[in-house]
Amino acid sequence: MFFILIIAVLILVLIIISVIRRHAAKTTTNQLIMASQLPTNQAMRYAQDNLPEVFRQKQPISSTLVANVWGHGVMTFEFIFDDLRITNQVITMIELENILNDYACKNDLNGYRGLKKPFKVTDFWQALDDHKWHIDITYIINQVTLEYTHDIEKLNTRA
Repeated sequence: MFFILIIAVLILVLIIISVIRRHAAKTTTNQLIMASQLPTNQAMRYAQDNLPEVFRQKQPISSTLVANVWGHGVMTFEFIFDDLRITNQVITMIELENILNDYACKNDLNGYRGLKKPFKVTDFWQALDDHKWHIDITYIINQVTLEYTHDIEKLNTRA
């Protein structure tokens, strides 16, 4: 009977430790998301102001974290716009990325390991049903996000 009690207490202790660890990891991830999403949104606002030939009208800037398909901690945010003027999607992606990184330079934002160009446009497409533009901006702030951008680049070169 005493042995069963010891086993039950050990199982209870392991469950408590597991819950505490999971909560701490979730809190850390949420803090990372908040610390990454704000400057990404601000950089997109800057791009909206500095690319009037693309952004016809100012829309409120808000983003959502892209699903954690690639792993937890990937700091990629999706922006959705109703009305953009896109004549050449590739050129627009390059211009947008340059403007975002100009914002980073002017505001002393460095990425993972001092990366001077921490923003990357990792996806840019228009929905067929509602014609809204979806733009994914990655803020390379940690190792897993850097690896994600490398994976996306590999996929894009194969396409």
